[in-house]
Parts: sequence; structure tokens; C-alpha cells
Amino acid sequence: GMGATQLATNLAVEIAQLDEWDGQPELGGRPRVAVVDLDFRTGQVAMQLDAQPTYTIAELCETAESIDTQMIERAVFKHQTGVHVLARPTEPSQIDRISAGQCAGALAALQEHYDFVIADLPARWDPTARAVFDMSDIYMLIFQLMVPCVRTTDRMLHDLMSTGYAMDRVRLVCSRAGGE
Repeated sequence: GMGATQLATNLAVEIAQLDEWDGQPELGGRPRVAVVDLDFRTGQVAMQLDAQPTYTIAELCETAESIDTQMIERAVFKHQTGVHVLARPTEPSQIDRISAGQCAGALAALQEHYDFVIADLPARWDPTARAVFDMSDIYMLIFQLMVPCVRTTDRMLHDLMSTGYAMDRVRLVCSRAGGE
């Protein structure tokens, strides 16, 4: 309810539409961007982009140790904006079979294949979130200016600091600031 999925999908679309970027200009074209829905139970990335994916992250996680380019290309939904969507699992039975290690393996394969990988995570600090944070260049914490949200964000920041995460990678995003 904070707007994390909207931020993730809009950021992915904006990056995918860049004509100029500091990546590999010698290759020409726009950056290759994937957005991954890691909120396995209630994620809405595919819905946000009106995507109808055939495959999900569950298929990649089943073979996380041997993911190749063809598997990635088959698993993602190619959206008209240029963003490739890797949707959350559709079957509840798949959710419980995905480990943090498998998720990290799938994300590592995506990082090799794409210029940018944007992950939409649930608002939980679980082993998967920790694995994703370890792999991230930038981690955005989204909060609202309401006491419970600010307290939760403060706790999260203290947890991150106390466990030795590089705080220079954390960005705070205030959702609905000044709005109702």
C-alpha cells in the first residue's frame, strides 16, 4: 500500500526508455531492463504493467544453478515498453519451494543478462530480502509520514546498520508526501 510496486514498475519503464545512458553505448540501443516480482504471495508487478506472463520466477528457481540465456528469454514477459517482466509464482505450492538461495541464483543470472534488474520485494525482512539486498547496488526503502511507518523504517535502518550493511546504498523514498 506504500506504492513500491508502482515505483518499481515506473522506474523500470523509465530506464528502459533511456536513449542515452552510461552503460555500453558502443552496443547501441536502450538498456536491457528486467523487473522481478519477489512478493510471492501478493505481488502485482505483472498486473501493474497489464502483462499476461506464461512463466514466472518459480520456473527459473527450479533450475537456479543452470540458468542460461534461452531460459531467461522464455521465462520473462516482454512488455511493449521494453521492460522484461518476471512475475511472481501463480501457484501457492510453488511459493513454499523457492528458497532464498534459489532466488539469489535466479537474480544473479538476470544480472548477467540485463543492464538493470529492479526487484519489487514484500515489506518483510526475511532471508530472501537479505539475499537481494546483498546483491543490490541501490536499495530503496519506501515509507509514509505516519508514525508507524516512520518507526518501522527507523527500525529497519538500525537493523541494517547493526548488521553491517553499506548504508550508502540505501535510499529513502517518502510516498505520498504532502498528499492525502
